[in-house]
Amino acid sequence: APIFLRYPVLIPTSLGSTCCQATRAITMPYEFPKPLGNGPLVEVFPNIWAVEGYVYPVPGARMTRNMTIIKQGDKLCVVNSLRLMPEQEAEMEKLGTVKHLVRLCVGHGMDDPYFVDKYKPTLWEAGAGMPWADKEITLKADKVLGEDGAPFPEIVTPLIFSSIKEEIKGDASLIVASGDTKVLVASDSVMCYGKHKDDTKLSTLSNSLLGKVALWMLGFAGRVNTVPEYFKHHSPDGKASGILPDLENLAAADWDAVIPPHGNVVKAGAREIYRQHLAKIKKGVKAPTATPATAQT
Repeated sequence: APIFLRYPVLIPTSLGSTCCQATRAITMPYEFPKPLGNGPLVEVFPNIWAVEGYVYPVPGARMTRNMTIIKQGDKLCVVNSLRLMPEQEAEMEKLGTVKHLVRLCVGHGMDDPYFVDKYKPTLWEAGAGMPWADKEITLKADKVLGEDGAPFPEIVTPLIFSSIKEEIKGDASLIVASGDTKVLVASDSVMCYGKHKDDTKLSTLSNSLLGKVALWMLGFAGRVNTVPEYFKHHSPDGKASGILPDLENLAAADWDAVIPPHGNVVKAGAREIYRQHLAKIKKGVKAPTATPATAQT
């Protein structure tokens, strides 16, 4: 769900079995949320697919969200999980075996229990002990990005945020090499709500009227940017200044395209667009002393 509505009121309706691995067992019966509808799997870059689906953070507020699938050989890494409709789930399974599942930020992960139960992947998180919006979820990650490397380390580099609020525990994005293109698979730190002709809209899905109004009121606009609500929920001071070192490091990292958790895929020039956005944020903002995010190999 979007970061400003991290506590979904979805009522799960299909009973799932207990995870087989003791380190991440669900300690009470947990009902997996049903698939809420999605578009097609789109190969946006060689060996990288993205799919757009729905989430209802509050009744009537339908919003879109994106899942990314990275392929290496016959293995898959799923990022920002989204339970798919049966047809697209079968299509994903034809691509390869889900070996890794990555949770980049606290605002996503409601479908992680389903993926863990069905595919038994290695579960990665952006920071040790990241909380879950749904308190019934008691999954424990197998590995932490950065500390334990990354899935498919030959092509994936984690970009770890280190200035976030202590209670958030973790936030990260992935930089994925696809041929000559470096693709940022982003956490909620980057949104892409522009309508540029060169950007890729993954499906015909759309936000409901209530969802559109909520996003507009909260500043979810712009082609490649960090929205004010991200600062509110992730920055120690609730402002851009508290997390500025991480944003600067994000802008300095090596990427040119972005697959956001919400919005369109920007296939070229995304980092330069973000740099221009960050320059506007930095006007009048004094950066605090903090350890910046680092891309780790």
